Amino acid sequence: MDKSRVTRGGVELIRHVFLVTFATASVVNLHLGHLLGQEVSSSTGEDSSQVSVQALRQIDRDYADFLNKRTRIVDSYAQVQKSLRESEQDLQRIGNEAIRQQMAAFQARLQSMKMDAMLNESRRRADGQDNPGGPRPTSQLATQRIDMKVMTQRALAVGKTGAEFQFALRESELNQLDATSQAVVRARLDNFRRANQLEGELVQWVADWPKFMDRYWPYTDFERSWSLNRIQETLKELNLANQENLAAKLATARLKCRIGLADEALGLVDEVIEQETPLTIVATAIKAEILTVQGEEKKAKAALQAALRIDAENAYVRWIRAELLLDQKQFALAEPLLKGFMKNRDFELPARKRLALLYFNRSLDVKGKRAEADAIKALKEAEVAWQLEAKPSWHTELIYALAQYRVGDSEASLKQVAKASEKATDTSLDLCREWEQKMKDGEVEPWLFLTTFGEK
Repeated sequence: MDKSRVTRGGVELIRHVFLVTFATASVVNLHLGHLLGQEVSSSTGEDSSQVSVQALRQIDRDYADFLNKRTRIVDSYAQVQKSLRESEQDLQRIGNEAIRQQMAAFQARLQSMKMDAMLNESRRRADGQDNPGGPRPTSQLATQRIDMKVMTQRALAVGKTGAEFQFALRESELNQLDATSQAVVRARLDNFRRANQLEGELVQWVADWPKFMDRYWPYTDFERSWSLNRIQETLKELNLANQENLAAKLATARLKCRIGLADEALGLVDEVIEQETPLTIVATAIKAEILTVQGEEKKAKAALQAALRIDAENAYVRWIRAELLLDQKQFALAEPLLKGFMKNRDFELPARKRLALLYFNRSLDVKGKRAEADAIKALKEAEVAWQLEAKPSWHTELIYALAQYRVGDSEASLKQVAKASEKATDTSLDLCREWEQKMKDGEVEPWLFLTTFGEK
């Protein structure tokens, strides 16, 4: 037995008991490839370069519809403001001072709403009024970006009070007016209510924004398991996305970083961060990842801390943090982070695979019983992952093979890596063959987590 394997004493019994226990559990789990019941199959049995073209284009069409909804909300609100301005003189002709004061209070309330201030600031920025003498946005896209930034800032500040405010008068008060005055007041009340409703729609629109990151995340090769060809084919489709599709930009950035284009990736991420949208937190975490690949450790740490300050519980931020900790060999910190994904059906499978690799790597750094214990843990997690996946991918098969190798099951590990090679293509197949040779030579090395193509 070579030095890179631990003894097999007791391993077979533990393995048998574990498999029997696991096999009796009727647990159904979904991995990120099925996130939100969506279109991509990121962990299928083969590493296919055939990208789900229709799926990516459908997401982009949905994003375009999403942006159009924003436009409809803004246009509707502008129409409300116009109607109120046009009826202002009619309101002043009403002889009932108490009614006029109440309507003035409603008007003040409307002007204090975040959406009203947001639109005014948006127009001022678009007209260059906040930067006299400076350049004005010359394209529709530039103006839309300004709107997006301002709308997010304002809408996120809306509280329950705004949503619950009632623009209404008692019927007895209205009956004191003549028919013409009643019509004016009722029309203004309708406009106030409509404005309140539109602000609520905007708040919901902002809340729905991060859902597009959920849909694009499986296309980011978050496990770093895709072949070079598959990444390139996916990038071709992502490059066709709407210019305002920030989630697609983040997916593009991660893939560009994977193929060694870190500078381009960083530029895309900075564009998203500049917009100050709900996707800023994910973009900031991805920036930390890219900076780490570039060797900018201090900047990477600062970016990650910034993301954690915004929302330390964000699943994407936690995943990227775990990846960075694994790369730094901070296994004691990465381990609980990955275990925290066990109850998240979308992350459980990749998290178990990462745990298997964590234990695999750590077993190479220690000796004796500690090494044996970590090897057994690696095997356990690899087996669970293999069981969870309906059609285990080449990546899952390879991790399973490595875990088998560490517990001294050379025969099983070679059969498993052969299965991985049957499913792998392109650069993934090269990787499987490299590991197979390392196992045969008895010279396995730690798994590298933040590799880009061109690195070993």
